[in-house]
Amino acid sequence: MPLTKIQSLGITDGTIVNADINASAAITSTKLSGVANTPNFKVRRGTSNQTISTGTYTKVQFNDEDFDTASAYDNSTNFRFTVPSGQGGKYLIGTQVGGASLNSTCYLRLYKNGSGINYTYNLLSGGSDNAIQQVNILNLVATDYIEVFFYQASGSSQPIQSDGSTFFYGFKLIE
Repeated sequence: MPLTKIQSLGITDGTIVNADINASAAITSTKLSGVANTPNFKVRRGTSNQTISTGTYTKVQFNDEDFDTASAYDNSTNFRFTVPSGQGGKYLIGTQVGGASLNSTCYLRLYKNGSGINYTYNLLSGGSDNAIQQVNILNLVATDYIEVFFYQASGSSQPIQSDGSTFFYGFKLIE
């Protein structure tokens, strides 16, 4: 800030102390109370594993909600997040699928409005910490919906975990 601007604020020695800050300019928790990354949600695969057929994309059924601030995730029928009315914008969306017994190439793919968009793949090796992850920033409008699909090529149906290693989350970014 040019020295003349600082002097016009009544600061003459070039340092700013609390006494120099006008109360109306200070950021307080009261002023920030309306700022939040909402809507937001986190869901996971509940109490039982889900069996995934080999050689086909299968929708992951995240059926247990940790939180869902706008009731925008359907955890019983469609297993998808739908952007609420008036909440369009940029969203951080992430997911992870764990499969301890999977020993094959696996794909984790997001679908937007029924069409595949971003995907990631990995060769899972059958270990106890087997997981595949994906994180994206998506520009979404009201009524857009996001689903997670999983593909594995082991040659037989395989379970994905319900032990907390299979989850899906998202939140609207503050712009």
